[in-house]
Amino acid sequence: MNTIQKRRIRKIVLCSAVGILILGVVLKLTIEPADYYKSLYSQAEKAEKMVDKAVLGNDNGQYSEYTVSSFSEQVEKAKQTATEKTLKYSKIKVYYQDFREELKAFKKAANNNCLSEQEVASLREEGKSFEKTVQLSEGRSLKWCFNGKAVKNPAPVNLEVKPDSLYQQEFEYFAKDFGTTGSTIAFLHNGALPCTATVTLSYQTDLKDLQVYRYDGQTRKIGHLIRAEASDNHISFPISEGGVYFILEISAENAQNADKNPNEVVIDAVTQANQQKENEKTQSSSDMTAQTKSEADRSFALTASASASAPFVSSEKTAAKKYCTVEIRCDTVVDTGKLTNQAVAKYIPKDGVILAETKMEIAEGETAFEVLKRVTREEGIQMEFRSDPLYSGAYIEGINHLYELDGGSGSGWMYKVNGWFPNYGCSQYKLKDGDKMVWCYTCNIGKDVGDQYYDTHPDANPEYS
Repeated sequence: MNTIQKRRIRKIVLCSAVGILILGVVLKLTIEPADYYKSLYSQAEKAEKMVDKAVLGNDNGQYSEYTVSSFSEQVEKAKQTATEKTLKYSKIKVYYQDFREELKAFKKAANNNCLSEQEVASLREEGKSFEKTVQLSEGRSLKWCFNGKAVKNPAPVNLEVKPDSLYQQEFEYFAKDFGTTGSTIAFLHNGALPCTATVTLSYQTDLKDLQVYRYDGQTRKIGHLIRAEASDNHISFPISEGGVYFILEISAENAQNADKNPNEVVIDAVTQANQQKENEKTQSSSDMTAQTKSEADRSFALTASASASAPFVSSEKTAAKKYCTVEIRCDTVVDTGKLTNQAVAKYIPKDGVILAETKMEIAEGETAFEVLKRVTREEGIQMEFRSDPLYSGAYIEGINHLYELDGGSGSGWMYKVNGWFPNYGCSQYKLKDGDKMVWCYTCNIGKDVGDQYYDTHPDANPEYS
């Protein structure tokens, strides 16, 4: 075989390979799956693996829990649709194509608007205020604002916000039960912020006062009331953690709703929302598809007028509010040489004050544990507890990374109210208006912090000084 023949053969082989490659691409683009249901289920399984690999966090490149939860709900719907096979050919084809687009979007949905831990630390060291405006949608924006001096433990902050669609149904029933309307917004930051921030949101309203609640989709509970001040088509309110927030407009016209308990209302709202979701699952093929698109296309409803009125907070109601003060101290280990765990020395304030005396509004029957949990969350202070039958509820293991036994065999957290150390667990102590609660760290089962029951404790150490 001469050289010319060899070259000709090479060209033929090369052209054949290119032709096969082009044909493969064309077939991939034009040939439809033999079974869209099977293909949809396969895509859903692929999506589940992507969710499992997603790294949750508040740094760029990581994922928000809200983003993962939203996509996981779509994956679950896709698997159910693929299993039940209730849609006609044209509908399942569209569903399959839409889901593939959602899968592609999730790949690109990692955080991309975050402050790094180093940037937050710099703000604290320099004592600077931070402000940044982020876009919600066309014509709508939200401005972040917080003071670097208020940062206790620097950590990344995810600044991304978006109109909420994950709990839209729960919100609609929640607002309806109060006889009002409003909107929802999702802060994609995971967990507590390094410090309390003030957010200012574009919002058209003639009212001056709005109610804001944080909704926890995992526990299905509503957080404490947050006041939002409205002016010049904007509302401002403080937040201390990410998540979904329900915004309700307030009017004086339906004052009879003012006494409704938000936690009781949200239970009914969740029940109704779940029932609606169950009904959607059993709808006809066309209705199911239309509903799916409707849910995906829900927009951030910023409305200037209410179809009904929100609960009115009168001056009498404000006057009836109850308050306590909370303080957290670790004076006993200011001399960090006493610590048996030197790794926590960096968390000990020089003056022993983890939280200066802070005024907290309390609800009727709210316990010492509930208020501690709320204030540490609001102030961005780490706190860990466990359920312990010995204390008939919660036992506080650590606050601000200082744990029991870090200061010796008799060390741990105790609480006193109005100078008295209750001899029962914090989950059982109901706070009253005007109470002064102090959480203090002891190194000797209470003797060093003034516990009147010290001598009765079986592990008390009389040798300690």
